[in-house]
Amino acid sequence: FTPSEVIRKKFKEIIGGRLNIFSLFVYQGIKWLKEGGYLAYIIPPSMNNGAYFSALREFIMRNANIEYLHVLDDPKIFTGALQSTMLIVLKKVKNKGDYVFKKNNISIFSENYHHLKSAFEKKKTLFDLGYTVRTGRVVWNQNRKILTDNPKEGVPLIWAHNITDGGLKLPILKSGKPQYAKTTDYDTGPCIVVNRITGSVKSSKLKAGIIPAGMKFIAENHVNVIFPPAKNGNSLFKDESPIQKLSIENLAQQLISKEKTEVLKNITGNTQISKTELERMLPISV
Repeated sequence: FTPSEVIRKKFKEIIGGRLNIFSLFVYQGIKWLKEGGYLAYIIPPSMNNGAYFSALREFIMRNANIEYLHVLDDPKIFTGALQSTMLIVLKKVKNKGDYVFKKNNISIFSENYHHLKSAFEKKKTLFDLGYTVRTGRVVWNQNRKILTDNPKEGVPLIWAHNITDGGLKLPILKSGKPQYAKTTDYDTGPCIVVNRITGSVKSSKLKAGIIPAGMKFIAENHVNVIFPPAKNGNSLFKDESPIQKLSIENLAQQLISKEKTEVLKNITGNTQISKTELERMLPISV
C-alpha cells in the first residue's frame, strides 16, 4: 500500500521501497513488547529475503531473537489467502543468530539456516567469482512496437518459456509471443539465462540456457542473465585460476543441480529469485 507521510515518518526505520502493511504490525509489536516478552505472527515468508524487507530484518535482529520460524507447506491453508504463509515467534532479547543467514552483506531469515551455512563450505558465489547478473530489460507490454516475428528484423528476444529443462529453445513459434526484438541495444554471449520466477515457496526451481559466444540477444524482465567476468574486462581470466576453469557449461549444470535447488528453496521466501540473490547468495563450486 502507499503510506501517508505520517506513517512514513513513524515507521521510517523499517521502510525501504514498497511497503507491506504487515511490516508495521511486526515493528509495532516489538516496540510494545516488554523485555523477555514473546510475539507470534502468521505472515508471508517474503519477509525472509525480499529486498523491500531488509530494513525490517535488520530491526528484528537489533531488537529480538527468532525463537521459531516455519513456512507452511500448503499455500492455500487459509481460506482466501493468495500467497504462502509462515509462522514466526520472536522474543525481545539479544539476537543469537537463530534462523539468520548472512552472506556478502546480505542477511536473510531461513528455516534451514544451518543447511545454508554448510552448503557454502569451500564454495564461492557468482559475485565472489566476478560474475554479474542483470534482469532482462524488455517489459513486453511497454515495448510492443519493437517486437516482431521476423528474424530478419531483429535479434532473438529471450522469454522465460524459452528456458526449458533441456536448455535454451529458440524459436518457440507456438507461444503466441514475438520471438524477436528490433533494437540496436542488445547484449552478446557468452552468458547464461535463467528463469526469474522460480515457482511456489519450497518448490523453487531454476532452469538454465546458454547463450553462445557472439550471439546477439535481448532478454525480457522475467529472465535473469549471468555474464562471466570476461564480459566486463575482468582480469580474473588472464591466469590459470580456478575461475578460469569454471566453464559456462559447468556453471549452467550447477545452477540446475539438485544441490542448488535445495539451497534455492531455503533462500527464497517468495516465487522468484532476484538478481542480487542469484549473484550473491548461491554457492558455486570451483
